[in-house]
Amino acid sequence: TAIYGFSTDARAFLRTKGAGIWRWSPDSDRLDLIFDGGVRGGHIIGVTEDDRVVGIRGQDYFISTGRSDFELRRVPVESSGRPMHFLVGGASGRIWGGPPFGQTVCSYEIESGEYHNTGAVVDAGGEVYGAVEVDGKLITASYSGGDFALYDPEQPWDQWNGINPRPIGSVSEQGLIRPTGRMKRGPDGMLYSGWQAKYGTYGGALVRLNPSTDEIT
Repeated sequence: TAIYGFSTDARAFLRTKGAGIWRWSPDSDRLDLIFDGGVRGGHIIGVTEDDRVVGIRGQDYFISTGRSDFELRRVPVESSGRPMHFLVGGASGRIWGGPPFGQTVCSYEIESGEYHNTGAVVDAGGEVYGAVEVDGKLITASYSGGDFALYDPEQPWDQWNGINPRPIGSVSEQGLIRPTGRMKRGPDGMLYSGWQAKYGTYGGALVRLNPSTDEIT
C-alpha cells in the first residue's frame, strides 16, 4: 500500500505487510527496500531526506540505523500532563499511574517529589490499564495484547531484551484484550483483573495471576 503522508513529488514510499518500506523515484524507476525491521509496537511516522525511517515507541522515538536496525532515543522534552487509566499506591512510597496512548507507566515518589515516565512496558500497542505493586515491583495488565509484565524500578531498564520489564504472559489466546476491570490484590495474595473480550465479540473474564509463580488462570 502507498504511504501518502511520506511521499513527495521526488519520492514515493510503499509499505508491504509487516514493516517493510520501499522507496521509488522517477529518476531510478525502481523499488529499493529501505527498512524491514520490526518496531514491536512502535509507529513509523516518517522518512528523512537521507531515507532513515523515524517513529514513536512509548516515551521514545526511533530512527533507523540500517535496513533492519534502529536506535531508540528519549523524546527530549518534558511530557505534558495526561489523564490516567489507574492510580495505585505501593509500600515503596510510590504512586503509580497508567496514562493513555503509549503503553507506559509513570511513578511519583511521595518522599522526594521525584517523578518518572517509563518507555513501553510490552511490545504490543495500547495502554496499561491496571497495575499492582508487589514487593517493590510493579505488575502490569495491558491492552491490546492482553499482556502481563513485571517491572523493577530499582533495576536498569531493558524492555527490548525482555529483562526489565519482563513479560509474564498473555490472555490474548483466550480472546481477551482490554483489562477494563483494572487489577487488584486479593486477601489470598493473588492478583485479580477484569477483562473485556476482543472487538466484534461479547464476553469477558476474571483473570487470576499468581505473583509468586506467574501462573495465569
